[in-house]
Amino acid sequence: MILAPCVRLLTAVLLSLQATPPPDDLSLSKRSSGVLLHPTSLPSSYGMGDLGPASFEFVDFLSASGQKWWQMLPVVPTGPGNAPYASPSAFAGNPMLLSPERLVAEGLLSPADLPARRPVGPVDYGDVWQSRQNVLHKAFAAFRPDADFQRFRSAKAGWLNDHALFFALKEERGGAPWWEWEPELRQRDPAVLAQARQRLAAEVQYHEFLQYEFDRQWSALRQHVASKGIGLIGDLPIYVSHDSADVWAHQDQFELDAQGRTTRVAGVPPDVFSKDGQLWGNPLYRWDVMKQRGYDWWVNRMRVSLERFDAVRLDHFIGFERFWAVPAGATSAKGGQWQPGPSADLFTAINAALGQPRIIAEDLGTLTPEVHALRDRFGFPGMRVLQFSFDTDFSSTYHQARHHPANSIVYTGTHDNNTTVGWFRDNASPDLRRQHGFALRQFGTDGSQIHWDVIKEAMRSPANLAIVPAQDLLGLDESARMNVPGKPKGNWEWRMAPGALTPAIGSRLRVLSAANGRVAGAQGSNARAPSFARATAEGIGTFGLAYVFKEGLNAAESLDAERFAESMRAMGRKEWWIGIGAFSVVSHGVDRWVPMGGFARAVVPMTAGMAAAQLALGGFDPKGIGIATGAYSLSGTAVETTARLLGFASPGGWVSKVIKLGLGLYLGDKLDRLAHRFLSRKSAAAMEGVEPKLSALGAVGE
Repeated sequence: MILAPCVRLLTAVLLSLQATPPPDDLSLSKRSSGVLLHPTSLPSSYGMGDLGPASFEFVDFLSASGQKWWQMLPVVPTGPGNAPYASPSAFAGNPMLLSPERLVAEGLLSPADLPARRPVGPVDYGDVWQSRQNVLHKAFAAFRPDADFQRFRSAKAGWLNDHALFFALKEERGGAPWWEWEPELRQRDPAVLAQARQRLAAEVQYHEFLQYEFDRQWSALRQHVASKGIGLIGDLPIYVSHDSADVWAHQDQFELDAQGRTTRVAGVPPDVFSKDGQLWGNPLYRWDVMKQRGYDWWVNRMRVSLERFDAVRLDHFIGFERFWAVPAGATSAKGGQWQPGPSADLFTAINAALGQPRIIAEDLGTLTPEVHALRDRFGFPGMRVLQFSFDTDFSSTYHQARHHPANSIVYTGTHDNNTTVGWFRDNASPDLRRQHGFALRQFGTDGSQIHWDVIKEAMRSPANLAIVPAQDLLGLDESARMNVPGKPKGNWEWRMAPGALTPAIGSRLRVLSAANGRVAGAQGSNARAPSFARATAEGIGTFGLAYVFKEGLNAAESLDAERFAESMRAMGRKEWWIGIGAFSVVSHGVDRWVPMGGFARAVVPMTAGMAAAQLALGGFDPKGIGIATGAYSLSGTAVETTARLLGFASPGGWVSKVIKLGLGLYLGDKLDRLAHRFLSRKSAAAMEGVEPKLSALGAVGE
């Protein structure tokens, strides 16, 4: 047991000598990968994830694991059901994300003011709301407005003035919706609003203070993210809540009557998932009025989002081309009608004002050629979800990795999906069981690590960007699901346990990302495979030694023969020397000091060296070691036999070991790819027959 601590010490020393590479430019068109995790899911000590230390630690994890993007859900204040997609303010930041520790560091709180620490578990929004409100009011009492605060108020006045007054008025009226306020306030009489602002000056300033603090804490996190060369992806819901500062302040741009009540509301029509459709209830935009104003409200909304994020995902992209309008008061969405959206006009205005911002189109659902044309006209990458690719419906081919265009984002799942493990364990219907069978045949595994099977498929996708929800990295079941559409309670509550994202998970994620060209400077699996001569040549010398080590490690981590030459080129120098050091010291030591002969002498040192290399990176997988050493043994026999047949003396020492293992793993890689292609052809034939749906059902049900 002395070996593991020694190897870890060697690892730490070597890592400390490696300089951090300069970050490359952020671009959605560059091959990269990232993780989807909402800040509320971070493991803070005060009941809900926030912008404090855990968020900085997560950024460090992303950097160490070679990830380029952190994707979040909307960070605006939450609405009914704690949903971030039904916010009372489309521009503001969620003050519940403010870190109590950061407020202490700023001198606005003392350590004694911190709320009681809570064990990490699902977010109890009621409890967190009460405790955070107490803390934030204490911080505000200690706050002294200065020139920086005044600059912030001036810079954000376009939305902050209405936001702060709206919340002060709403609190004064016991939370009543704005259309039930006095007519003068509801209709925004300037003199009455001025009086209210003066009467509620302290309450207004409190809400301005919350946004000022959010901006300060967010900016600090953003700087740390940028220092690691990582980008942030935000989420912009298409609609806003009726009871919001935005609708109250811009009533002429929404479909409302004279009393401020909705005349038509948003939703989606009936489909195979919902016989009544979905009735969302959000007020619809008056796109004609917005067009006359140059879409200034949307331009400003996008500008604020881009101040916080490097790229923005537009939710329900189809609604910009056409939207489903339901009469107000309807009990279902069945009576709605399709209406034309702003289409290209809106995005032309946004581009004219903001350049060409990085926008991701959430184009899931039933799409039309017009929606595809709108997305492609502006070059927005769309979304492909692998969990949909195993369905027996013909539409699943759209989500299958082999059909992904480069200009797209591949996800193992989204916040509305079950986790991958949860989906795989859900045997509630014959259709789901057929999907599981199809997935197992495609991957050629037993499903014991289905989350890594699907993650690997995402990394191999031709899509430029691959995003993995944190729950899938952790292999969590349905209890970690973030949202169940249509479920009124119990959503948005999942939190990650402290230390859950271990160095071993990060190492495995980095290997998969690098092997598939998603780490800066790496040549990925889209690159041309090395020839036999090149693979053999790379198996000689120092690089060949690293080749041997890393292929063994990769087989151990991935349980199949990854393209090792590409993995090796994707690694940093520190990993080369960690591998060479751990592998060489241990395998040589065993070979020299442990008495053995024959087959054992050929295999045991190699096995011990691979085990040491794994321990150096924080993991251990006996099955993977067996795969690598088995390939070594089989190839050794082939090399010895070939040498005798050709009349040559068999190579000895390290040259022999390197050539044998390199050849074995190269041939193993070829066999693995042949098997994968054979299974893929069978699946493709089943899915693309004359009757795709029936063929798919028959193939998966065999």
